[in-house]
Amino acid sequence: MNKLKTSDSSILYLSLKQIRQLIRSIDDARDKLMIRILYESGCTLIELTNIKVKDINGNKIKIFNPENREIRFSFISSKLAKDLRLYILGNNLKKNSNIIATRQSSSISEKRIRQIIQMHTKRVFLEKINPQSFRYFHIAHAYKNGVLLESISRQIGITTFRIFKILSELNISPSQNYNQFLKKV
Repeated sequence: MNKLKTSDSSILYLSLKQIRQLIRSIDDARDKLMIRILYESGCTLIELTNIKVKDINGNKIKIFNPENREIRFSFISSKLAKDLRLYILGNNLKKNSNIIATRQSSSISEKRIRQIIQMHTKRVFLEKINPQSFRYFHIAHAYKNGVLLESISRQIGITTFRIFKILSELNISPSQNYNQFLKKV
């Protein structure tokens, strides 16, 4: 686990291997799905609280942002899609049910999601990780694996300029690829 210095503070940066380690360490299916959805779709907490069963269609999730009233479709892995179907069936969720809820309520608060994620990350990494960071990890990992900024922008729902700023703050640069390109010129 690396600490990266950003313009505001330092944040923990998890590699893809560390994200897998975190997910494997969680026994609760709902908690595991929360982190996987946050990471794979790049959604925010408020977007996560609004995902309903009807919003899942194969390897895509319809994500609604109530703050700006925008809708986007984010891709998810076939493994997450399968696990979501099993979770929906196993919990007898209806079409209009929220995917993530509590035992006492048909919904869950952003505050509760934050507490759950920080509890799991502290247990595994001895430090709490902000759920928003999973969005940044997605951006960094996708970029490092050659995904175009425009594609990341559509998946996450933010501008390429903002993505570039996040990559700069995380100190993720395309220097190796750029050097390889210049060698070919």
